[in-house]
Amino acid sequence: MRLMSAAADTSRTAGTSLTRLLGATRARILRSAADGRTTGELARAARVSAATASSHTAVLREAGLITSRRDANSVVHALTALGAALLHEERRTAVDSSAWKSASTS
Repeated sequence: MRLMSAAADTSRTAGTSLTRLLGATRARILRSAADGRTTGELARAARVSAATASSHTAVLREAGLITSRRDANSVVHALTALGAALLHEERRTAVDSSAWKSASTS
């Protein structure tokens, strides 16, 4: 059942520019980091192991899209201004695309 759920989620996000750029898992992790989340929380949101989430956060951090800070026994990840701008642009593009499709079918 879990594989079907992950596959369905991937198919829903496969068309987004952010997913095409980063890959489905890394895009989910970036979106989830918008609220400031621990590695474990990001792993659960992306349906991957903590080690895999940690690997993806390292790539996102190196790209300047997230920051990471230690908080006791956890690491909390949050978007940088660049990461936030990328998500904002993705949302804006999705809204513009949706409006264009509605107008072209009217």
